[in-house]
Amino acid sequence: TPFIEVDTFPIDLGLIQIVGPGGAPESVPLDEPGQAVMEVYFEGAEGVAIDDDGDGLDEVETELVALSLTGTSPILGPIQIGLNTGIPSRGEIEENVNNNPGLLDVDPFAPGAADTYLDIYFEVTMLGQTFYTIHPIRASRTIEDKPPGPGQYDVLNDVELFNAAGNPTGFFLTFGPPPPG
Repeated sequence: TPFIEVDTFPIDLGLIQIVGPGGAPESVPLDEPGQAVMEVYFEGAEGVAIDDDGDGLDEVETELVALSLTGTSPILGPIQIGLNTGIPSRGEIEENVNNNPGLLDVDPFAPGAADTYLDIYFEVTMLGQTFYTIHPIRASRTIEDKPPGPGQYDVLNDVELFNAAGNPTGFFLTFGPPPPG
């Protein structure tokens, strides 16, 4: 029987930008950090992890079940970013070294580090409308604790926003490193 642990933690996805149909990016300063709630699916008791993919490293599946990011754009006004609840935002935590087979090697279970990723499907409310991503953004980072401590996730792709009818809007959601300083 799997053990489901629910973690609440701050999440930093870097600089959010909305690119409109005209192609000019609009930076959105976020009220940082955002909050995330993730379910972690251990394979037995808390901390138990199995090498399901045969690569010699134990891993567990995860699902982001809540996300709250807010900010204000000088041009677009208030923006709220959450999850597209129509598509699960799933991921994985996989340890970097398997020092304790059958146990996820990150604190509080055992010393170590792990790579984690989430394929996140967003819901974006702005301009009095709600938009959705139908393709995920992959956010990843290395963690040493579960739940993860503060740190920025790396985001390597941008995604188009669609309206409630599933039609493309010409708006794109992009992420990048926070501005210097």
